[in-house]
Amino acid sequence: MIKIPMIKDRNLHIILWSAIVILAATTVYFRFFWSPMDPYEEVFLSKISKFDLEHSLQEKADEVAPGSIKVPILIYHSVRPHTSNQSPLQKYYDVAPEQFIRQMQYLQDRGYVVIGLDYLATALEQNITLPAKSVVLTFDDGWRNQYAWAFPILRKYGYTATFFIFTNPIGQDYFLTWDQVRVMNNAGMTIGGHTESHPYLADILDPNMLREEIAGGKRIIEDQIGQKIDLFAYPYGYYMDKIIGVVKDAGYRVARGTHKGIEHSRDDLFKLSGVEVTDDFNKFVSDLNY
Repeated sequence: MIKIPMIKDRNLHIILWSAIVILAATTVYFRFFWSPMDPYEEVFLSKISKFDLEHSLQEKADEVAPGSIKVPILIYHSVRPHTSNQSPLQKYYDVAPEQFIRQMQYLQDRGYVVIGLDYLATALEQNITLPAKSVVLTFDDGWRNQYAWAFPILRKYGYTATFFIFTNPIGQDYFLTWDQVRVMNNAGMTIGGHTESHPYLADILDPNMLREEIAGGKRIIEDQIGQKIDLFAYPYGYYMDKIIGVVKDAGYRVARGTHKGIEHSRDDLFKLSGVEVTDDFNKFVSDLNY
């Protein structure tokens, strides 16, 4: 407890207390809500942007697979207020809380049904008819702002989402803590794997290292939340047959990339497409019907 010495000058006493309150509020803001230019996010977003430029418009197949269904899998990164020190990439990929609320309200007002990615996988596996206008919400990387801003809004609307986390930085600045991961998991969110260190998996030539990144990250999450996980997201959205094989061997049942699209089939369980969300509301509405 902070002890303030008695000061006879009442105005000086008020000024001193005001300074302490401002300092405390500033500390809380910078610790939990302020989003400076951190090198982790800038590196990720640069690589994601490069992958999007090369592959997002590339269709996986010209023909529509039999039994395919259209369900947008929305991909979020950060949800937080914009600040003056953000890079153009951060401003593009970060969704402001007020815009996130607007998007969730649109889904509610237009009769969209938010389903879990695991349920989409089950529907594809078992040929189950999904509710009309189904949509899936996913969040990548495990940024702490997802807990601070997105999670309360999701709970307000009664929506579920999948949070794909990579394990090495959990508990460090900018990233979720394991306690926060457990809180979201216990509240009905789904935790998915995203490797240990978020590498370009295609660059890993050692098979043992590749398995450790994928299976090791899965094992760590399962130990921390006390239950099995079976949903995976490829770092930077990149996959190839060799990587898919390791993901399957690790015990995952479904994996999502970042190829743009909303059409999925049973053959796509380890190549699911997605739609990356930005602040652009017109793009959000358009992407729901891509």
